[in-house]
Amino acid sequence: INAGINSNVVWQLNQRLPTILSAKPNVVIVLIGTNDVMGSFHKADGNTYKRKGHLPSVPTQANYQRELRKLLRHLHAVKHVGVCTLPPLGENPNSPINRLVSSFNDDIRCIVTEENKVLIPLGESLFEVLHKRQCLPSEDYKPGPIHRLIPIIQALSDHYIDHESWDQSAANRGLHLLPDHIHLGERGGCILADLIANYLEINTG
Repeated sequence: INAGINSNVVWQLNQRLPTILSAKPNVVIVLIGTNDVMGSFHKADGNTYKRKGHLPSVPTQANYQRELRKLLRHLHAVKHVGVCTLPPLGENPNSPINRLVSSFNDDIRCIVTEENKVLIPLGESLFEVLHKRQCLPSEDYKPGPIHRLIPIIQALSDHYIDHESWDQSAANRGLHLLPDHIHLGERGGCILADLIANYLEINTG
């Protein structure tokens, strides 16, 4: 079951959790928090998430910590729970927003350990790729509802109108993993798939 919904923050996932658990999953892979980071980073983005998602408050890092812990505790009956750290936003690993991503990932590592779940190091693997690049990309993630939307539209146009791969769309803008600075292309998706396959092999036999 793919229970991910675009633009959801962890609070919204918690509201949907009873329906997800009604399927009685034996394995759950958790990847949630990118929207929490974006909403925490920029006031206008936070207000947009609150308004469109009918959230009780704007996303904050403290809210994310609380809601992630609640989520993992509600998954106590699931035999296998793997929790991914978050991918970068934009491909400058040292940008202000990626420093915030790294701080969120520190929280994820601590909470996963405390709740006795298994960490899937997606963020670490993707940041390692970015740190190995010889130069920074000419374009970077820009906060704000309009600035975030424009690269998404460009990538969608490349893929669905010009029939380019997501990685080619990324390359058009000097990017490697994130064609719109937010979502994974094929290269990044393969890294995620390999990490999850490895988790399943080790933990579920």
